[in-house]
Amino acid sequence: MAELLLTTHPGLEAFALAEVRELARASGHEVEGVLQPEAHMGRVLISSELSEPALEAIVREARSLHHVIRLVAHLEVPKGRVLETLCEAAKSWSLPELATESWCVRCLRVGEHEVGSEAIEREVGAVLFRRVSAPVRLKTWDACIRIELRGERAQIGLQRTRPALSHRWYPRPYQQRTALKANVAYAALTHLPAAPQTLLDPFCGSGTLLLEAAAMHPNTQIYGSDRRTIAANGCAENLDAFGFEIRSTVRQGDAMSLADVWPALQVDAIITNPPYGVRMGAALDFRRFYRELLSSFQRVLHPKGTAILFAVQERALEEAAAALGWSMDICFRADTRSVRPAIARLNFF
Repeated sequence: MAELLLTTHPGLEAFALAEVRELARASGHEVEGVLQPEAHMGRVLISSELSEPALEAIVREARSLHHVIRLVAHLEVPKGRVLETLCEAAKSWSLPELATESWCVRCLRVGEHEVGSEAIEREVGAVLFRRVSAPVRLKTWDACIRIELRGERAQIGLQRTRPALSHRWYPRPYQQRTALKANVAYAALTHLPAAPQTLLDPFCGSGTLLLEAAAMHPNTQIYGSDRRTIAANGCAENLDAFGFEIRSTVRQGDAMSLADVWPALQVDAIITNPPYGVRMGAALDFRRFYRELLSSFQRVLHPKGTAILFAVQERALEEAAAALGWSMDICFRADTRSVRPAIARLNFF
């Protein structure tokens, strides 16, 4: 039985498992899975009667994942004997790939341990170096041995994906210091009821949501706007580089005044991740902000259209939606750096 450890964005574990199961069923197979090892850690353990290469081929089609890891061992690691236990176990790990491929060791620790991650990487790497013939390359490796140590349990695996599956192929000439992860954008977009004919992101930034929408729905007309001229111009540049300049339009403008930015536009869907929260914090009245934002949405959204909004203040959005007659449900919650926004789906009838 093949067994793989999949990594995804914290908050997308259940979504990622559902996507992998759906991909497997489309090819006539079933996949078993559990969220690993604790809730909201971005890890999913799957197994199948398929061969490992066949299962990996299916999994690599998933757009919600970061990495695919072939599991090598599960270990109990007693306190006070972490390094000794891992080094002894490393003598017998099955790693045929390291006969021909350059490699490195990476360690992730959760909890208190008597030894640090760098020491584990160094000492376990020394044991493996005596066993295998391929060279160590810390930055340009072909295979990465990953040690994930949580409390007194360890999972050891071989990471085969590089770059991450969430690292999309499309070019991005314009980059921002922070940007939404493509797999989180993908998960949010799947909660639209259908492929929209027209879609708007009024806080487009560098365009992650719009790029992902363009990849998912090639026939959708894309619109984006941002209050910052540099972001609006950069988003347009990214969409042009992707090859969607003919059916994409980006403007500079305030999301709170969409009727002024887009005076003749009505769209089927709005999806956006407002850059508010930690940066503005207590200075922002979120109830007022969400009321004004939803009022602005109403002026450009078709009556039966859908809005998907990343909300850092879920209760404030719920109150604003109720006051304006919007229905609202929470699709999922995902960690994005220092906040965990709710991804909310809203409809106005």
